[in-house]
Amino acid sequence: MLKPCSNTFNVPYNTTHYSHVLSMWKHYKKGYLNKNDTIINSIFSFREKHDNHVIIYSSVKIPNSVLMLGKVDGKYVNINIPWQFNIKKSFVAVYA
Repeated sequence: MLKPCSNTFNVPYNTTHYSHVLSMWKHYKKGYLNKNDTIINSIFSFREKHDNHVIIYSSVKIPNSVLMLGKVDGKYVNINIPWQFNIKKSFVAVYA
């Protein structure tokens, strides 16, 4: 995250547990995710195809943390990070 954010956008998804996002990622990798969900598919496609990036997901229903989905040198990293900001919409930020 030494470079500026590549892209930030609001998403219509809210979850109360970031484990749901990791479950969706596993379904995507197995080919079970709904292909009509273009936002999720494009985010996961980027994650799968590009090395050395960080994707931050913040759900409005989890006000005190964000989920960092990273890939460094081909290895996936998932970390729940404390967050002190009050947000009104869920968002995704991409650092590449």
